[in-house]
Amino acid sequence: MSVTILSQPDTHTPGYNSQYFVATSTQSNQTNFKYVVSVTIGPDTITEKINKRPDNSLLYFDPSRIVQSYLENTFSRTALDFEAVADSIIYVTVGVTEEYGDPVSGFAGASGSYYAWNAAYNTHDFSSYSYSTTALSKDLTLAPSLTDEINFNQQFLYKTWHKAFGTKKLRYLSITAFDSSGTTIQDSVIENAFYNVTDYTQNIIRLNCSPYGLNNFTGTVVSKSDPAQDIIPSSTTQYTYYFYEVLPVIGNIASNVYTVNIDTMCYKYDRYVLHFLNRLDNPDSFTFELLNRSTAEKKIAEYKRNPYENVSNTLTYYNDKADSFTYSTTITNKMVLNSDWITDAQSLWLKDMIMSPTVILEDSTGALFAVKITDTSWESKLKVNDRIFNATINIEFKYQDIRQRG
Repeated sequence: MSVTILSQPDTHTPGYNSQYFVATSTQSNQTNFKYVVSVTIGPDTITEKINKRPDNSLLYFDPSRIVQSYLENTFSRTALDFEAVADSIIYVTVGVTEEYGDPVSGFAGASGSYYAWNAAYNTHDFSSYSYSTTALSKDLTLAPSLTDEINFNQQFLYKTWHKAFGTKKLRYLSITAFDSSGTTIQDSVIENAFYNVTDYTQNIIRLNCSPYGLNNFTGTVVSKSDPAQDIIPSSTTQYTYYFYEVLPVIGNIASNVYTVNIDTMCYKYDRYVLHFLNRLDNPDSFTFELLNRSTAEKKIAEYKRNPYENVSNTLTYYNDKADSFTYSTTITNKMVLNSDWITDAQSLWLKDMIMSPTVILEDSTGALFAVKITDTSWESKLKVNDRIFNATINIEFKYQDIRQRG
């Protein structure tokens, strides 16, 4: 075989970073030599011919632009069970053959395969990226701590795990709810139906871990210490959750331990939560509970017209008739959101929100709206420089209202 693949992407690779294949051929000095590369994803195969690199005759090929067109951003509005995010991971096979001669003939080559998921590492982070497995699955949230603070009525709080990075199975999720005195009021165990599935499309799993999501869980509830109560009772002020491999849930912890504090403070402003796709493919969430302002901006389109009317064969001008006519009015709705005081770590994390391509606004009723953040820059502040600070964000709703013609 004259074609040899010298290097290829890691077994599991972030889809929005480079995915170079480097190959060599013993026939690269032949007349009309070209590498022939094919990228196969599902039923589709894309083929192109690539010249050898002039300084060393090697092939350098990065299929990332092709791969990215097959990955999708997802935010489920209805999932109340463990969800396998199939659109977030694909299997890629790159074949490298060659052609040369006069006339040109094709010759056998080599191929390599890998999995790409819907992630985009920062350049400096990706330079040291290497796929490897540890005991725990990869936690795809980028929140600065394992503790979230939410309102009890918040509808969504997603956590996403990449199972292929862990050797322990994410089977049983143990959830413990505490009241204000720290007393346990409910112990529950729910089961992840995808824990033992080997299909790569079910390697990335997601769960809505808000009180609403857990209390309306439609999957298998293995046990509850008090069957008459919700998984997260209304008197809960804090709850923890984490995965186990086997029952009884003693030892064999298979994930990080997560804590959710229920914010019971009464704010005079409406609360808004922004759910934003982070770099690793989890919809992270951040709450804005202080002053907010709503604005609207209109854009009109007009044309000039004759302001006169024919009255008894006489052209007559009326002051209430304009010589311009509005044929289109569109209205864009905007908001300014303000958070409470934030930490240094949160300030660094919120850069990811500003740069996110997908942002969903949840209002105090649980309604969801597609929005975009119109801020184009973000300054990560530090208390050593700025003492105390909050986050102010400008958003624009991704729909427009229309009005009647003039």
